[in-house]
Amino acid sequence: MNRIGDIHPDPLGKVVPRRSRLMCWGRRIAGLVLLSTVVLLAWHWLTAGPQEKLAAFDAAHAVPDEDNAALIYAELLRGEEVPRDKLEIKVDAMLAAIHDPVSLQETRAPNRKLRVLELSEGLSDPNTATAVGSRPWKSAECPELKQWLDKHHNRIDKLQEAARKPACYFPLGSTPGRMSLFDVPLGTFRQHVSLLIHAANNDFGEGNINEAIAKCQALISMGRHLRQQPSALCLTVGIVCEAAGRHILAEFVMAAPAAEPYLDDLAAGCDSTDRDWESLRRDINRVRDICSRLLDDQRPLKFRAYMWYQRVWYGDHGWIEDRTHELYRRMLSERQGLRILIELRRFRDRTGQWPQSLDQVAAALPAGILLDPLSDRPYVYRRSEHGFSLHSVGANRVDEGGRHKWDGPDDWPIWPPRGRTAEPEQKSTGR
Repeated sequence: MNRIGDIHPDPLGKVVPRRSRLMCWGRRIAGLVLLSTVVLLAWHWLTAGPQEKLAAFDAAHAVPDEDNAALIYAELLRGEEVPRDKLEIKVDAMLAAIHDPVSLQETRAPNRKLRVLELSEGLSDPNTATAVGSRPWKSAECPELKQWLDKHHNRIDKLQEAARKPACYFPLGSTPGRMSLFDVPLGTFRQHVSLLIHAANNDFGEGNINEAIAKCQALISMGRHLRQQPSALCLTVGIVCEAAGRHILAEFVMAAPAAEPYLDDLAAGCDSTDRDWESLRRDINRVRDICSRLLDDQRPLKFRAYMWYQRVWYGDHGWIEDRTHELYRRMLSERQGLRILIELRRFRDRTGQWPQSLDQVAAALPAGILLDPLSDRPYVYRRSEHGFSLHSVGANRVDEGGRHKWDGPDDWPIWPPRGRTAEPEQKSTGR
């Protein structure tokens, strides 16, 4: 005889044993699991795997060899690298436990440098050489640094050749004879940036203006080439690269005598040629998603699950998108700022003084250029006793007098550069 707790009426009024009811639900759940498995297997079979997706991405972004600067860069980026020290190895092991595999690859790239490009390998006083080379300088000021530049003149020529190429693309997949994107030693790339900075400043110091401007334009083109890669770190290094070239050109525009013959070309170089931010962001995230399935993830399972949760609910793809976006807009702000500086210089050459406001040069500037991309507010221009200042009010959109600190005011100076005050007025050079 069944106990009261062992029988249950069904919707038709029949009495059904508990065991039969559980078996019925078990069959339903098993059927649902089987159906889900079949759907997942079919979806996996019909959709492309990560290797196929990488190949498709490479095919869609391929650049003809004759137009591809990556082939020249790859040649210059190979060589004997500076050995990793013990501390770097220990830090790398710790980062492997918290970084996703793509971020881990990117953290290693800046530490890869060529021994031949280290100043400490060829100069008795590399610190002094670095200080001298960071501004216009004459060869007699640092003969050792000049000799070091002469030693690498072929490399400098090749960098300028690469910079003249219209495009650059390092493939994502392993291709025989090609350097893939995640094999690019960005530390070596930054060594080449330093090489060009020293060389350009030496040319300016010696009065070789055409050669100096060509090297600055090479820096700007190298930055554009890096920003064409679907990599967050390449994007950041590309921003730094362009900034280096434009800072040197800003000094030239504001301080060099008889700059007028060069201003037209420099103004044309301020035109924006970058892809929009959303396009860059979309490609970076897509590539990170694909490559994360191919690389070995050394993080503990619990940490991986937590990061998956962060990605699903907060859109965290493993890189600091907001900060990189701010740096990107700062680069655009400096680019437009240089164009404004060129027009201010022209005004002073014509009149012998700086304008009282930007309204006096607005008609000579492209439409919309006085609106700062970093803040979406107008640039702030102020005349002073010894010249003028020009700055962005930064991402917080509050004018803080041109001051910038990492934990405080976020105005971004266009002129004078950070760490300097407005310089005394120079004598007009005329034309």
